[in-house]
Amino acid sequence: MIILKEATKIAKNFIIEMNGEQEDFQLEYVKHLESNGIWRVTYSFWRGENTPNQLQSILGISADRRLYRTIDIKDENGEVVSMQIGTPTQVETA
Repeated sequence: MIILKEATKIAKNFIIEMNGEQEDFQLEYVKHLESNGIWRVTYSFWRGENTPNQLQSILGISADRRLYRTIDIKDENGEVVSMQIGTPTQVETA
């Protein structure tokens, strides 16, 4: 059985493996779902263009954006069983 710290490390490494190296990782949410033996881990990170396009410039919107990934990991062996694209709202209500 894996512990919380191991689950967060597995989740981060999986995100890097699937999406490439990212900037400014932040752990957003961790929960152990005991009923089905799953660790649910959500990370956020920055990803985007360094310079805004013309419309973003006019509207004063930055090109960078924070992305969220939620990873489900089996607590018995550390196997990643799913990755979901998340939003800040999903993190708060998960």
